[in-house]
Amino acid sequence: MFRRWLKRLVGEDTARKLTEYQTELRNEERRNEREKAAQKQNRQRCSVSTNVRNRATQAFWAMHVEAMNWGGMGIRAYAAAMQLSPHSLRKWRDRLDAGELELARASSPLSPSGR
Repeated sequence: MFRRWLKRLVGEDTARKLTEYQTELRNEERRNEREKAAQKQNRQRCSVSTNVRNRATQAFWAMHVEAMNWGGMGIRAYAAAMQLSPHSLRKWRDRLDAGELELARASSPLSPSGR
């Protein structure tokens, strides 16, 4: 209905150009969305930062993973005993095992060897 009115008001050639322009805009938006999705997938899942808060978080979880391993407890048992999320504990254990995170224990001011 709108196209008929548009053709009648502005002419058939202008209506065709407008339709082509709108189609081109939609295609460009779709391309941009696909590019954004591809960029989002290519981002690293765990980026290590020099931010003090992030380092503190990493140290917190590294300490719990080390204590869990040293104590010989399983993830569920340790998480329940310490009131932690088993999912987070498993995620951080896997990150540390994979070598994604490097904590400088000797240079840490919290470490007795770093004093």
